[in-house]
Formats: sequence, C-alpha cells, structure tokens
Amino acid sequence: MTTRVKCITPEGVLSFPALLEARKASEDAKPKFGVTLLFYPDQVQQYLPGKADLKALKAAVAQVAQEEFGKKLPEMIKSGKFKSPFLSDEEQIEKYGWPEGTIYLRLSSLRKPGVVSGLRDANGKPTVLTDQEIEEKLYPGARVRCSVRPFAYDVSGNRGVSFDLQNVQLLGDGERIDGRSNAEDEFEATTEAADLADSDAPAEAPAAAAPAKAAASIEDML
Repeated sequence: MTTRVKCITPEGVLSFPALLEARKASEDAKPKFGVTLLFYPDQVQQYLPGKADLKALKAAVAQVAQEEFGKKLPEMIKSGKFKSPFLSDEEQIEKYGWPEGTIYLRLSSLRKPGVVSGLRDANGKPTVLTDQEIEEKLYPGARVRCSVRPFAYDVSGNRGVSFDLQNVQLLGDGERIDGRSNAEDEFEATTEAADLADSDAPAEAPAAAAPAKAAASIEDML
C-alpha cells in the first residue's frame, strides 16, 4: 500500500480558484474543487522567508512513485510514460501570460477544502475564512500555500503521481493575474456625495440622439 504522505507547499501564486463550488474539468469528469498553484522562476516568497523550494514536494512524489511503480519507474520517466505533477507546458504558460519557466501544480479534491488566513484567532489558530471572504480575497494572483497528499494512479495507460488538495492558507495579497481591476481604481469621481444629497432637482432628460449614419468601417461599428 502506498504511504500516505502529507505535505505543505511553498508560497505560490493562486490561479483558477474553485474553492466554493466544484467544477468539471471535462464533460465526463466528476466535479472537483481545486486551484492551480504557480511558482515563477527564482520566485522570492513575499510572506514566507526565502525562495519557493519544491525539493520537499519532489521527494514526497518520488517516494510515492517508487512505492507504486518500483523498478519500472526510471524507464517510465526516461520514456515519458510517467506523468509528473510538476507541470511546465510552454503552450499553457504562453496562453495565460505566465512568466517563462513557470512551474505549476494542479491541485484538486472531491471534498471542499478548508480555507484559513495567516491571522490568529482568539485560540491562537489560523482564522477560518467565510465564503464571502474567500470570494473576495482568494483571487487569481493572491499568495497562498496548500496542504496536499501525493497519490499514484494507473488508469487506462496513464501512469503518474498527482496531488490531492487538502486545505488552503491565504498568506496575503499579490498582483492580480486575471486582468481584472477594482471599480474604484478604474473611474474618477464626478460628483461629491454631499452634492448629490443636497440636490432635489430631477435630472434633465437627455437630448434625443441624431439618427446614426451608416458605419464606414468595422471600427465605426465597435
């Protein structure tokens, strides 16, 4: 029986969070909760000391793989028949605009993971986050670490090791990587709140728009 190894990942950049509602990876797949955790080249951790080091995770994966596949493992790795959980697909990295050389982990679970912050509660434990806090604070780009269990699989010729997601800890904010901005950062205020409160006059009806001319180009239609 494969050893049940539990690991804590280094600090990584959160992407594709599905922590409140399980999602399907494909039409025939079971819905799962999960995250993608990014590690940029030479990434310095913002909230933990030092650089993000994957050595402990790789040692755990090697242990599980050796127990499952035994003497066949080295040849499986050389021939590309062993699927590693440490992903670095260049097409995916370019598609999502991640830095060249990024290593990423796809972590998933059939069960909803627990989510806590780095702040202590009254009992000295990490504070459990509400669903609303998870929705607001665990955005693509937030800095997190996860507890995971590596497990081996051999299904329909696909052999390798993957990670089962256990729990997630929010370490702090990071630069958003989904291109989304806060509304207050995108607009300038046009009226003081006091002016709105003091004004009882109804707003003037907008003037009727002139009939639109036929568009001369695609740009005119946009």
